[in-house]
Amino acid sequence: MFCRLNITTKGLILVLVPVILEIIMALCLAMMISETFAKLTRVQHSADALSALTNHRTKIWIAICRVLNPNETDPSKRLRALDEVDAHTTPALMIDSRDYPELLQFRDDVESLHAHVHSILTKHREKLANSPSTAFRTDISTHELMPVILEGQALADNAFYIEKILGSVQPQEIAKFQNQFYCWLIFALFSSYLICFLLIRAFSNDIVRRIENIDRNAKKISYGQALADVQAGSDEIADLDQTVFAAGQELEELRLRELAILDNATDVLCSADINLRLLTVGKAATRNWGYELDELTGRSILSLLSEDCIDSTRSEFTAIATDKTEGQIENTIKCSDGSLKTFLWKVTWLQSDQSFYCVAHDVTQIRAMEKLKQDFLAMVSHDLRTPLNSVSIGLSMLAENRLGDLPSGVQSQLVKSRKSMERLSHLVHDLLELEKFGSGKIALNKEMASAAEICGYVKESMDVLAEKGKVTLIGPANDAAVFVDVKRITQVLINIVSNAIKFSPQESNIVFDVKEVGDCAEIGIKDSGPGIAPEHQSAIFNRFEQANIAAKSSMKSTGLGLAIAQVIVLEHQGSIGVESELGEGSRFWIRVPRLIDDEEAP
Repeated sequence: MFCRLNITTKGLILVLVPVILEIIMALCLAMMISETFAKLTRVQHSADALSALTNHRTKIWIAICRVLNPNETDPSKRLRALDEVDAHTTPALMIDSRDYPELLQFRDDVESLHAHVHSILTKHREKLANSPSTAFRTDISTHELMPVILEGQALADNAFYIEKILGSVQPQEIAKFQNQFYCWLIFALFSSYLICFLLIRAFSNDIVRRIENIDRNAKKISYGQALADVQAGSDEIADLDQTVFAAGQELEELRLRELAILDNATDVLCSADINLRLLTVGKAATRNWGYELDELTGRSILSLLSEDCIDSTRSEFTAIATDKTEGQIENTIKCSDGSLKTFLWKVTWLQSDQSFYCVAHDVTQIRAMEKLKQDFLAMVSHDLRTPLNSVSIGLSMLAENRLGDLPSGVQSQLVKSRKSMERLSHLVHDLLELEKFGSGKIALNKEMASAAEICGYVKESMDVLAEKGKVTLIGPANDAAVFVDVKRITQVLINIVSNAIKFSPQESNIVFDVKEVGDCAEIGIKDSGPGIAPEHQSAIFNRFEQANIAAKSSMKSTGLGLAIAQVIVLEHQGSIGVESELGEGSRFWIRVPRLIDDEEAP
């Protein structure tokens, strides 16, 4: 029932129900107070009416006494006193018995007394007017006055009794009101608290029950178990349950896909404890190592290694766990068939699980190719470069007629052969340079230098080639202090300038410029060549890659110059790039760290 109420509605119910109950309680208390006040007011009015009747009775007696006063000799005063009997009695007789039912009998008794007295005095009115007081008193017999006296005494007793009753009513009503007030207050508060408690308990039980279902589903997601059905409802908890259910289904699908990927992965996925015992192993281990999964579970990784790798592998795993970081380990695995394979392990240590999580990639073929490449480069360096230099020198001597004159046809062929040998020598040199940088065999000798001076070295080195191509080298106008290997940066700029000279038209300029870009100094070289298409600009720094125009040109190169330049600049933690448009020339630039003054330092 509550599942269709949202959190806001439930909160309003919990707030409004106590407020409504308090309003009802206040109304009931107001009615009780009003009723009690009306009763007390009526009692007070009755007491006032009784007092008025008693006062009128007293005034009647006073008037009678004045009529019968023996010391009064003036008949006119006696007549006025007789008139006062009617004047004082008539208002009292006008009290409505419907408003004061408890005074009905008393009013009737007062009326009877008034009638009795009035009949006696009226009967003797003429005598009262013409006779002295003594004579008048002798005319009223005792048997006429005695009933009046007795009736007056009865009225006095009755008035005292009624007054006593009215006096006890007020405390009784107040005590009754107090009892009713406290009982109703306790009942109202108890019922209010009870209803609120029941509502809160019902809401909380419903929320807790549904949250527990969501919690069970969340745990089932972590355990990979089937989820319970979505709970009915349209509130926030139902939305959360639907979200958790949908997330669980998506995670289950992802888990199934992940398991399918892991089972078919070429790399070995595994986990191990702090003692390097395998906890879990992927199916790829069987394909790569030849062991069944049951054989590997619980087995130490060290037992799978060749003897020369055990100590180093143990130390590297320990270092990764100590530093709580990731790392890479390379070692040799003894497969079940006795063969040896080289694997590169990417290891992650999780402190919470106290476990290593590893991905072992087979690099046997890669290492074999690297060894083959090293053997090849060693052969090129020792067995090819020296003979090439000797042949190149011999051809140069023949072409220059140092060993005697040769026919013109032979001379031209020797020149072509010499150029081919020079290109081959340059290729060998560039390959060896790349290999040295790739293997980290070359250390940079960084020093503080002037970017403008480096550009001057490049211009001096390229003057002959520029004059031959009828190209003018200009600039730079600005300067910046850099921290670089001057020899290597000069090599980079010479490579760029030589390309610019090759592709610049005659009578054009190649302009050097230097500027500061953040923490780097940028050295730019702008030519007036044909430009480079946008799709080729990112590829020209790759090995053996050339722009489309360069590939079609008659001026051939190895395609390694810019690749070498990029490697050198990256070794300086710098960058290299080109800005070019077809037909508008190109601007090659390199950015290398510059020296920052103390004033510039943050």
